[in-house]
Amino acid sequence: MAQANASVVTAQNTVNADTSALATAQANANQTNATAQGVVNSAQKQLTVTETTSTSNNAAAQAKVTNDQQSVTSAVAQASSSNTTAQNTVNAATSALATAQANANASVTTQQGMVNTAQSTLQTNLVALQTAQHNLANATLLAPHDGIVTTINGTVGGTPGAPASASATSTTSASGNTFIQIADISTLQVLAAVNESDTANLKVGDPARFTVSAYGNRLFTGTVSAISPIGQTVSNVVSYPVTIDVKKDDLQNTNLLPGMTASVTIVVVQRPNVVLIPVTAINFARTATGTVNGIPPLITTQQASAALAQARQMRTELLNQNPAVAQDNPIPAYVLEQPAGRTAFITVPVVLGLTDDTYYVVLQGLSPGDIVVVGAQRG
Repeated sequence: MAQANASVVTAQNTVNADTSALATAQANANQTNATAQGVVNSAQKQLTVTETTSTSNNAAAQAKVTNDQQSVTSAVAQASSSNTTAQNTVNAATSALATAQANANASVTTQQGMVNTAQSTLQTNLVALQTAQHNLANATLLAPHDGIVTTINGTVGGTPGAPASASATSTTSASGNTFIQIADISTLQVLAAVNESDTANLKVGDPARFTVSAYGNRLFTGTVSAISPIGQTVSNVVSYPVTIDVKKDDLQNTNLLPGMTASVTIVVVQRPNVVLIPVTAINFARTATGTVNGIPPLITTQQASAALAQARQMRTELLNQNPAVAQDNPIPAYVLEQPAGRTAFITVPVVLGLTDDTYYVVLQGLSPGDIVVVGAQRG
């Protein structure tokens, strides 16, 4: 491209020099014409003088005039020839300039095309470099946390996630399995299945406690950290997976291991300083109106109905007095008592509140220390 520009400059300089030479030649021709015309005029005057002074000199004067006229004609012809030559030189220089400019433009276009091609190649190579760097970064597996490798599903040259014993036909079904499983026993979690009926008040942050058979009745504690929005159905029973983070302090001097079975209790609501009765007391009272092995009922149906109606009235009055009790889902029920020294049972209407499936909270109807019947031997 620099060479093409140099050719343009050289051609332009040649045009300028030829144009200057043409102007100089034109000026010289004009000066020659003027000089010749002056000679003619002088000769004409001399001729006139000569004609008046001597007729004999006419021939010589006429000859001189003729000669001078020929000189003028020759000078004009020479000047015209010089003009033509100079114009031809200018035309040639202009043509050379146009050619050099065209060559320069073609060179620029070619070089720009080469630049564009090089830039396109550079972008392609950069994309290939990024792809290679990404593949290189993914070639190394990093564990998300410290722990012990407990499972490796795969073999060298095989599909990740497929067990080592899996055949070629079972690769697809096993491809979704975990490739490498790492257990961090310093930070344990419990995965509990919570029945759908118990999820209404369940929330992240609720305290939980659990036992494992390896440690008998020893209680371990934790906190709900996640509640799956997708239920699991087993034998037509829907439950939701709930993740519980185990409190690290409870793990001291223990050897809880992944895969152990735990019995979990999640505290969704707490009511301190309340009256509790066993669930068995309610269940026993509900069956007391039936005949067992020919033995008459412990209470009559009329007694049960009257106690239940009174319990419903108590529930209504309780809600009117304290509407906040509604959040405990109060239930009208009745229990049985057996006064000292008597064989007959009496019904006691009660209003029940929260339950952990082992005990009921008694909202109304009983006081601390009251004795209720949880079972009786019939026969």
